[in-house]
Amino acid sequence: MKKFGVLAASLGLALALAQPVPASAAIQTIEASGVYVMDSRLGETTEAATARAREDAKRAAAEKAGVYVESYSKMVNMVLEEDEVRTIAAQVLKIQGEKSKVAVLEDSLLQFTVTITALVDDNGPAMQEAMSADRGTLAESTRRNNELQKAYDELKQQMEDLKRQYASASDAQRQEIKAEAARNTERLGAVEELEKANACYLRRNYGQALTSYSNAIRMDSRLYEAYNGRGLTYYYMRRLNEAVNDFSQAIALKSDFANAYNNRGMAYGAAGQYQNAAQDLQTAARLMPNSAEIHSNLGSVYLSLQNYDAAIGECSKAIQLNPDYTEAYFNRSLAYGHQGRYVDALPDAKRAQDLSPGDKSIQDWYQRVRSKVGG
Repeated sequence: MKKFGVLAASLGLALALAQPVPASAAIQTIEASGVYVMDSRLGETTEAATARAREDAKRAAAEKAGVYVESYSKMVNMVLEEDEVRTIAAQVLKIQGEKSKVAVLEDSLLQFTVTITALVDDNGPAMQEAMSADRGTLAESTRRNNELQKAYDELKQQMEDLKRQYASASDAQRQEIKAEAARNTERLGAVEELEKANACYLRRNYGQALTSYSNAIRMDSRLYEAYNGRGLTYYYMRRLNEAVNDFSQAIALKSDFANAYNNRGMAYGAAGQYQNAAQDLQTAARLMPNSAEIHSNLGSVYLSLQNYDAAIGECSKAIQLNPDYTEAYFNRSLAYGHQGRYVDALPDAKRAQDLSPGDKSIQDWYQRVRSKVGG
């Protein structure tokens, strides 16, 4: 049976740690604060102002937690990029408490300060799980985290611009600025819901993830990441038609969204619509040519279409990009087998088994290929 996957947030642990991890663990306490100055003339709510300050506090806490992530990565001989450190740090933080206070700066200016207390176990299960995910999973989690941070930054900058414009605006202009500030606040709520949804998805709490993704879309129908996330949730709930519809909406909003093309291709593949799957995955491969996952997925679809040469070619590209990609070795071995090339299939089957020794389908195929070549 061929194997493929979606470009999603962390769904499992694909790689062993680089070396044994010491049994001792220390729980570290982190305290961090965020500040936001609200101009009450723009009609902002105290809840939104508190949320903006909280986001800055969470980001500051993640930066502090990054010290422990980097320390752990050195212990297990793992090299991480700066944005990967931030992503893992945000995942391992456990917020324990929050304090907020408000200070009046001027008649219309209120300063909101949120201080959070968080825990990070610098050698605990959460750290070990986050650090042992495969590189493709980490890359996708990092992409999602970066998109969230970009959205928060854009909303913050827009609100600061609106504050500056308000001072010199006419009465009519001020009404429009207040309306735009309200839309900014609503989009902020949508991004918060998206962040909650992604966290639920990571924990495989698909019911709550579905609710939060839908809330985010209701607040901001242009949020293509929410459609992609909800599509993935539907996919894992085996609601394939709804998954395809959401991936299609994400693509309509962002025409170069390679992840959504890949994910829709996998949904089509799961539904047996292999021609549609191939078209989407070909597009995804053009948009993201250095993705081993996409090339491997395209190889699996070509395998279903009995285009074995094309399957071998795509799996070979995936292996070149990621020499430890189990599914690509397995699918290439299957393609060789369908062509009767069992001598070529054997080393790939062996490599797949070595990478995933507990996978029975791979074990069975390896034994079958060995018998074919007289091993």
